[in-house]
Amino acid sequence: EKTQIMGNIPVEEEPLYGLTYLPRKFKVAVAIPPSNDVDLFAHCAGFIAIIENGKLQGFNVTVGGGLGFTHNNQKTHPRLADVIGFCRPSDAKYVCECILTVARDFGDRTGRKHARIKYTVEDYGAQWYKEQVEDRLGFKLEPARPYKFEHRGDFHGWAKGSDGLWNCGLLVPIGRVKDSSRVCLRKIAEELRGEGAIRMTCK
Repeated sequence: EKTQIMGNIPVEEEPLYGLTYLPRKFKVAVAIPPSNDVDLFAHCAGFIAIIENGKLQGFNVTVGGGLGFTHNNQKTHPRLADVIGFCRPSDAKYVCECILTVARDFGDRTGRKHARIKYTVEDYGAQWYKEQVEDRLGFKLEPARPYKFEHRGDFHGWAKGSDGLWNCGLLVPIGRVKDSSRVCLRKIAEELRGEGAIRMTCK
């Protein structure tokens, strides 16, 4: 028999996860219409920016998207997220936290292939999920506002941003800059010194 004679291991409680992890991964995306380059409806939670007269009014909130499935398993399938309402910019972080904690508390932990938020939304319904989120928030989400996505995909080539400045998207195959590409990027960086910047993105 083993006996602990000194010291102790503190119980660590993560602020959002609590004493347990989520049943599965939690993917969040933000899109600014008219561009949907992040495929927002394929994520666990999504925020569609609503901009009026150049000012961010808030976000339409989506839950329950996902593209993953297992071949020859009809219980798994892709699903498009549902729009459940609108929130103000200052509330977006808390809405996201509540979407996560509903998944934490009601997500299926018995089978990995049925443990994504999309199946929780499908099993209980989007309206039920919305009500759970609102209960945790302590207020109701506003009705979703009109928006329109016109395109999606990678931004390659020159494009003018909403701030009126131009940028150029370059493809970096497999994330590797080598040979002549390295020389070219170095010359561009030298030209931009003090006036511009080069940014790496996940795209």
